[in-house]
Amino acid sequence: MAWIINQALIRLGFRGKQILAIFGPVVEETLKTGLALIFKTPIIAVHVIFGLVEGLWEIVNKPHSIGPVMAAWGGHTFFGLLAYVSYNITEQSGIAWMSGLLAHLVWNRLILTLHHKP
Repeated sequence: MAWIINQALIRLGFRGKQILAIFGPVVEETLKTGLALIFKTPIIAVHVIFGLVEGLWEIVNKPHSIGPVMAAWGGHTFFGLLAYVSYNITEQSGIAWMSGLLAHLVWNRLILTLHHKP
């Protein structure tokens, strides 16, 4: 799903780092938390499923590397946990969305920094 979103953003003229740093997480977190709220399903469940699907994509494309699989699943599960807890505490969908988004933005910035090639 993230790959499809990222490809659509590239076609709109955005470049890789812009997508990873800002636009991808905004779209992904909006989609995950939004779908959970629209369909009245647990926020964390949608995030976990999203992470599993992204992890499967990583397995298919990088079959000998478990790190990206675990990062996809673990990251989206963590973002979902934050959104879930935030929503349960505040009952505010915007705060739930923002908590997952902020964590996702920080995560992606960390990954870009760690994998930066000068």
